Amino acid sequence: MEKIEVITGVRRRRRYSAQEKAFMVAECERPGMSVSLVARRHGISASLLFRWKKLMKDGGMSAIESGDE
Repeated sequence: MEKIEVITGVRRRRRYSAQEKAFMVAECERPGMSVSLVARRHGISASLLFRWKKLMKDGGMSAIESGDE
């Protein structure tokens, strides 16, 4: 017998504050941590976390405040 997955609701996109983004980016810099590990722990994609890291490197905190995720 096959299993069928039933989707019952709409999952809304989560928005993160600049402080939350900065915390996750800083967490990647800790010894023994990686972008992939931090992303998994917070339930986000690694590519999103890499994007936040690049934005912070290029423009600091103000760059991630204007982001849409």
